Amino acid sequence: MILAFSPLALLGGLALSYEVPEMELTQAFAKFKEDYGIDYPTPQEAALREEIFIENYRHIQRVNAEGRPYKLAINKFADQSSEEFAAAMLTRGYRKRHRDFFGAAKRPGFLGVHHYSGKPLPDEIDWSHLNAVTRVKNQGSCGSCWAFSATGSLEGRYEIANPKHDLVEFSEQQLVDCSTEEGNMGCNGGLMDYAFKYVIEHGLCTEEDYGYDAVDEPCRNSTVKKKARLHPHDVVGYVDVDSKNGAAMKEALQTGPVSVAIEADMPDFQFYHEGVLTGECGDSLDHGVLLVGYGEMDGTKYWKVKNSWGAEWGKKGYILLERERADGTDEDECGILLQGSYPKFREDINERTTPAMAESLEVVIPEDLTLPILMESSSNAGHYHAPPCDEGDAQAQIKLHDHTYELCSPPCGPDNSCPPKPAGVDAREMCVLSTHPPKADHCALICMADGDLKCPEGMTCVPAQGQFGVCLSEVGVSALPRVKGTEVIYE
Repeated sequence: MILAFSPLALLGGLALSYEVPEMELTQAFAKFKEDYGIDYPTPQEAALREEIFIENYRHIQRVNAEGRPYKLAINKFADQSSEEFAAAMLTRGYRKRHRDFFGAAKRPGFLGVHHYSGKPLPDEIDWSHLNAVTRVKNQGSCGSCWAFSATGSLEGRYEIANPKHDLVEFSEQQLVDCSTEEGNMGCNGGLMDYAFKYVIEHGLCTEEDYGYDAVDEPCRNSTVKKKARLHPHDVVGYVDVDSKNGAAMKEALQTGPVSVAIEADMPDFQFYHEGVLTGECGDSLDHGVLLVGYGEMDGTKYWKVKNSWGAEWGKKGYILLERERADGTDEDECGILLQGSYPKFREDINERTTPAMAESLEVVIPEDLTLPILMESSSNAGHYHAPPCDEGDAQAQIKLHDHTYELCSPPCGPDNSCPPKPAGVDAREMCVLSTHPPKADHCALICMADGDLKCPEGMTCVPAQGQFGVCLSEVGVSALPRVKGTEVIYE
């Protein structure tokens, strides 16, 4: 990206030079261009970029020679000034909470503030070592850091609530495209709390089903309706962490990663490589990141932060920020303690969320259908009901008579057998739904339109083939929670 800045302005942020041999500078710039495959469009542009690179290189060498508890290194941003870097990566990406934002009545989904309880806390925790943090991602040139921060805490806390499932990556692009009504501005910035507010009402797809493109696009509503891994109200709200309170932040981390905001426009942040970043880096919040833990390194206490600039930046995509001063008081390095928040899931999320969803299924009841012999069932298994679904069931969407219905449908067994129906239900479980007609591969309950074989409570016998029907639910009819104060009540 070429931005129009004067050379004097570009170099103003690094006024202190550091003597480095000219040959070393020339070789370093040549290696930088080779490593990142850079070919500047004009000689003038190449000369400008080399001048900026040299000043950045000198700054990196000077800082590394001072014996600080962190090191800097050349990275993909080395031919950008601090001003260019901030304009391209930061200033659009994070929207600060406005004063009127803090009125609870104006914040649907807000469950309150996490205050420190006073309980003893462990000396360290790192969710990236506990299978609750996904791979480091790259937001590209889109100001979507807020979306990556939000999905990070959703991914981690969903995994903690669902340890039997594989770690799931959620869709940042869906938040970029679809959460504008909540107050976000796509690639032009947003707020993690607004992202949580959207997910509460609309759910969230996986990265696989709604991939990242790093540009603003129309919301893919049909994909959201068919593929959402998190259903509406699986997330019941979000909690803000008490501002400028290190103990409250540490305690919040005991239950999972926390979405936080920082100031990231300083050169030492731009070129961070390893160690614990100390010193002044400001608290003018301009970047959303994910706080995954805390600990101590060589006598310096730190916060561990996951960034969204790719794994080649920093310490494999992470940065350690100073957590505590020498006198034991909180160090609000880069403003990390100012605006932390995290989502809360419904209590039964580990039982009720669909791990995989089928495409639209078709009913394939044969004309010569013979019902199996009635067997008394005592099963309490959670099949054949309205979504959200249990592990292993597909959320089937079925169109019949110009209406769309849905069902939590288990797959058929090798011999076309089906899991037993719930106890006390007359309808018969049969392998009669198909993802690829005419062969059936999913199960449903067969009912009779005359009421002889009745469906479970809350399900409708929808006519499908002659006298036979299928027990289905109209789309959107499911038990949802409501929030009373900070208590979640299921009805």
